[in-house]
Amino acid sequence: MHHRWLRFVGWFLILVGILCNPWLLARAFSPDGRLSQSTTTLIWVFETAAITLGTIFLLARRRAPPLAGAGNLYVAVALSTFNTLLLFGLANLAAFVLRSPRAAPASNFVSVEEMHARHPGQFRALMGGHTDEEIQLLLQPPNLTWHPTLEFMEGPVTSRFYNVGLENMRYTRFVNARNAREKIDGATWVMGGSTAFGHAVTDDETIAAYLNELDSGATYLNFAVEAYHQNLEIDKLLLLLKKGYRPSRVIFVDGLNDFTRMHEVPFAPAESPSRLSNAYGWGFNISSAQHPPASFIVRRLPLLDALLTGIESGRERRIPNSELDRDADLDVPSALYHVDPLLHYRAHARLAPDFDGAARDVHRYQTKILAYYSMNGRFLDRIAAAYGFDFEVFLQPLGPLSPSNAFHRDPVHYDRDPMYRYFAAMRDTVRAAIAAGELPHFYDISDADRGCNSCYVDFTHYSPRLCREIAVAILKDLPRSRRAVRAGRSASPMREK
Repeated sequence: MHHRWLRFVGWFLILVGILCNPWLLARAFSPDGRLSQSTTTLIWVFETAAITLGTIFLLARRRAPPLAGAGNLYVAVALSTFNTLLLFGLANLAAFVLRSPRAAPASNFVSVEEMHARHPGQFRALMGGHTDEEIQLLLQPPNLTWHPTLEFMEGPVTSRFYNVGLENMRYTRFVNARNAREKIDGATWVMGGSTAFGHAVTDDETIAAYLNELDSGATYLNFAVEAYHQNLEIDKLLLLLKKGYRPSRVIFVDGLNDFTRMHEVPFAPAESPSRLSNAYGWGFNISSAQHPPASFIVRRLPLLDALLTGIESGRERRIPNSELDRDADLDVPSALYHVDPLLHYRAHARLAPDFDGAARDVHRYQTKILAYYSMNGRFLDRIAAAYGFDFEVFLQPLGPLSPSNAFHRDPVHYDRDPMYRYFAAMRDTVRAAIAAGELPHFYDISDADRGCNSCYVDFTHYSPRLCREIAVAILKDLPRSRRAVRAGRSASPMREK
């Protein structure tokens, strides 16, 4: 009897030692799949001790009588521990199997993969006639990487279709690694998000590249970054100015990301952060990645994660609507953002994808976008006057609103979708303000995609054809804009509201 238990305990300890290897634990419980050197060393010591002790019990099973007392005690403890771990493991396995996955919201647009599978010929045409191999390369833009002050930027890269270098600039055949430094001063800087950066188009098919091609008397530089909105673009502009670079003018191509941020971010226009999580980042630094918090490790266990998720959901449901229906007032000590920032984040992150709610409460966001653009327009006007450059903001075409967008899942009733209703209301508000002269330096080119059947490479990003049409529309407004800027500066400066 003792022989069998000693052998069982020995094999159990050896198994524990094997399962406790650092690689397995890092994969299971570390956010980046790695453990610190001290933690790794500690695990190796424990693992070696467990395997050594297990081997001793296996070898000692023939000499059980001298070890009978200690063996009986150890067997009892080991058996209780093993049964407890076994029960806990089975409970977590049951929680994992029974856990109902969150149902993905019904998509109102066709994905790139789905379009490619269903209509390969049409998709190749949308992608500018590239081969399947080239399309795969175009659909893999450089990964965003960290930036110390802007939070993120395009990763520097040299490749067949994407080349990003000096000051996070995307190169073209006109401006590249050979001449970028000498071209940067006195040029026109193009700012924007992924549509201006040129997602899924080559370096020479971006808006900036077509501007260079169509207007050979000027130099246009592409400083756009995927996911940027106007606040971040202005931060990027200020960083370049602080470094001593000087443009002759700055062009902003905006709309889609700004409209999205207005309902995603529960903060006033001036405090809209680069990323939603960034608004809560004061207490987080690199040590969080090096030494993951205990809550992260605990939540890797399905049973405990389910219990904690239930508790958190209950707390979120108890937040009054009055707190969720307004932006955080940073001057009020009792604001949820100050009292419980994590709960504040979770509650609003849950509401972020809700375009139905955004469409119902669209008046709130219409007011917010006008305040956002007015604030930034006044600020840019003073910065431009101080540094001696012109600037224009162009309201861009929006893929969700295009009747000819091939990626609408329901081409007949696409305008019934909440996302359409929200973006349409926001666009119409800004267009009306531009037409009424309420947003100086803003220009409406949102209809540049009118009647175009091959203008989008996915639901929101522009095809080479539309990038060229936008460049044409921008150049059409630039001479008039230049005269307006000069006339405005020769008169009294614009008063801040």
